[in-house]
Amino acid sequence: MHETLALSNLLRIENLPLRSLAIQAAGGDLEKLEILYDIITDDGRTWSHAQLLAVAPVLHGISVNHGLPLYEAGFTSALTQALAAVVRCPPGSLENFAVLPREIFRVIAGTLQFPSHFRSSVEETLREGLLQLLFEYSASAGPKRVEDIMHILKDSLPRATIYRPALLQLVPALASVQSVDHAAVLGSSELLACWHSFCTLAHGRLELLEEIESGMRVMKRSCDNVQCNKILEKRLLQRCSGCLATYYCSGACQRADWKQGEHRRRCSRLKSQREHDAMDGNSRDWAFIRALMNKRYAEQRENIALRYLRMLYNARGARATFTGAWPVPVVKFDLSKEPGEIKLTIEAPMTADMAATFPDEIRRVRRSEGRLRMHVLMMVCPRLANPGDNISCARFVPLRCENARFEQGIREILAGIKPRVGNEVLDVERYRPTVRALMGELGVETH
Repeated sequence: MHETLALSNLLRIENLPLRSLAIQAAGGDLEKLEILYDIITDDGRTWSHAQLLAVAPVLHGISVNHGLPLYEAGFTSALTQALAAVVRCPPGSLENFAVLPREIFRVIAGTLQFPSHFRSSVEETLREGLLQLLFEYSASAGPKRVEDIMHILKDSLPRATIYRPALLQLVPALASVQSVDHAAVLGSSELLACWHSFCTLAHGRLELLEEIESGMRVMKRSCDNVQCNKILEKRLLQRCSGCLATYYCSGACQRADWKQGEHRRRCSRLKSQREHDAMDGNSRDWAFIRALMNKRYAEQRENIALRYLRMLYNARGARATFTGAWPVPVVKFDLSKEPGEIKLTIEAPMTADMAATFPDEIRRVRRSEGRLRMHVLMMVCPRLANPGDNISCARFVPLRCENARFEQGIREILAGIKPRVGNEVLDVERYRPTVRALMGELGVETH
């Protein structure tokens, strides 16, 4: 697929899928592509089939949607290489193809809008020098470059920072543009602000990744037998060989969860969920996402507790106490709203949709008596085929707690507050010192 060959032989190659793509991409007419090939190869550079086929749809006006089979076949890196070739051509040599740099740049941005292969595509483009090309493109393109670059800086690159493989590519990528005069090259205060915002986000994520990779931040997990829930370093736990998704501190706990904890019924479903999650990364990638959740939760846990207290106060109303079961609060960590950002929301009581999605998980949370808390991760579904599809995957990622003091403490605080009168609004800030003291009693908490 990647060997080089004279352009005039493209339609005679024996690889039928490649020949079919060549015909589709070039509309059966390689004249334009041959002219461009001659220009690009003047400096001795030889293009591969992949690069030629990646550029062909741009030359012949084929839309990104029609060109999708090319990108799914792994042409994202070829597109980035093609952009490098045309951006670095001698001045004036692309006279008849003046729109080509912008069109290739926009097609690259378009390929990063497909959820089904965003993670692999952004990793490929970064490996092939997307950041450096972003500045080279900015220096050579016209006024419309602002719109093109803005999309990459505000959407694609921030989204990439939640994925460990993309972050690993960002280390050399950021180093390659360190000496660039960013303000002068970008030429726009708006673009410069977006660049600084992205860099702040990326460096924060890279620091966290370094803490994990170096062993400074040890990932912990609890035993999945909710009657035990012992929190240990993850490497000390045994994993179920069936689903590869549950962990136990001993064989006794695994047997107990199989018999009394419903794992017998849940094992196959957890296996399917794990296979689905594999589309968004391997175990090390998911460890990083859980570390992001831990960090975000640590920053906001006081506020989460105060919001929960207010919700309980409102739900209790004029009664002195609750009747029936206490509501299970749901904390949602939403990665699908703002690119790269984790938006936190809390529901108490939970919505009917959430209750219908996680019936088994809710039972486990109740059985844990406060040592598991209902936290849910929302991410764009990796199975979506089209840009603009707005469907999120909800994953149960419980907060695992060393003790049950959180629930007990919030109930004690609520018991000391007079019942609500009319539409009275609770001033939760009065209780922040009490909640802060409660936070100090909670011990280890981890996702």
